[in-house]
Amino acid sequence: DGVLYEWSKTARYMLREYRGYPKDGPIGEEPSSWSGIKDNVTPADWDWLWNEGITLGLFRYGNIVTGAQKGIHSLRELGYKIVVATSRPPSAVPDTLAWLNLFQKPEAGVWFDGIHILTKGESKTIVPADILIDDKIENIIEWSHIGRRAILFMRDWNELDYEDAVPGWDGVVEALS
Repeated sequence: DGVLYEWSKTARYMLREYRGYPKDGPIGEEPSSWSGIKDNVTPADWDWLWNEGITLGLFRYGNIVTGAQKGIHSLRELGYKIVVATSRPPSAVPDTLAWLNLFQKPEAGVWFDGIHILTKGESKTIVPADILIDDKIENIIEWSHIGRRAILFMRDWNELDYEDAVPGWDGVVEALS
């Protein structure tokens, strides 16, 4: 979420369309903190998002992050294998897999060598990979503490002084070239 999948845009759209949040309020804008959406909705609407919202397609109908397909293709050309690691509730697994399959285009150099959907709150450090690209600083810190390289995918909520912080997919490719 936030590196491949535009979860925030999808969640905000659903909250506006199904729960009546205005387009010009805090839900209309990209959040400036990791908990920005949760902080600006009622507990009942947050619960709705993670239950009925999932049933209605929270993890199936959103957009891919700008530059992701080109970035994955470029990393493949550089010799990298691509492994997806994401945390989801169990009820979101089928939609997550369906969404990921939409963007796998082997003829265009875009496919995944593995998909790990963590459903029990596991740390991403259990995923067998050498480099993590993530937009959640806690995941970056955990990954770095076990001696693996971690690249922070910049978002408004994680702008900090970190050696491997990049502004989008072009920055990811540049950092790994």
